[in-house]
Amino acid sequence: MHDTRTCLSGREPAALPQAERAQELLGAQMALAVRHGGLLRAALAGAGDFRAARRYPARDVVDLAHGTRFFFHAHADGFASRGEYGHFHVFLDPTGKGSHMASHLIAVAIDGQGLPVRLFTVNRWVTGERWLPAPALSAAARDFRCTTAGRLAPVARWVSACVQAYAPVVDALLRDRDQRVARSRGAAASLETVFEDRSLEVLTECSVALVPPMHGGAISEEEGQ
Repeated sequence: MHDTRTCLSGREPAALPQAERAQELLGAQMALAVRHGGLLRAALAGAGDFRAARRYPARDVVDLAHGTRFFFHAHADGFASRGEYGHFHVFLDPTGKGSHMASHLIAVAIDGQGLPVRLFTVNRWVTGERWLPAPALSAAARDFRCTTAGRLAPVARWVSACVQAYAPVVDALLRDRDQRVARSRGAAASLETVFEDRSLEVLTECSVALVPPMHGGAISEEEGQ
């Protein structure tokens, strides 16, 4: 098992750890660039303008067959200093009802070129989710599928491929997320205190890159098991 402290340091982006699934992600990235004007344009679902904090699409992309959903947005204050344009919030939603019945799996931040640059987890108050511990989500990233028809189909393909390709990193972030929550709880009467703490937003994060770092720091598939 790899040391997640290295992954979370932000000094060396984690390269794609799932080599056999990297081709699907790279193929989805290329298809979006060539046929749809890039991931960012496709993610806006035909909207004439981009507004911070608005969901794209407004009602999320929902896959009832696989029990998954996602949406794209950016915060008003942005993450320009980090080179980020916005991010996808990815959920497991077996009931198809969304909101408090869905469980947040991971958030995927992208830069202005539509490339993934960071994965992160968030506190419960951010999404209003149905919180599930890391062990209950351990296989979700490897098997993640979210499909749809129409203009957002290639975006769903990209999101699915990205989550699968970085599955070991997602698992590590979720485990560290739970540890962060446990540490933050301290003498609190209940987990609700931590879950509603507005000072705790991003719980764990990891810089990522489609191209391996020049000086190591990649997470191998064996390490991610």
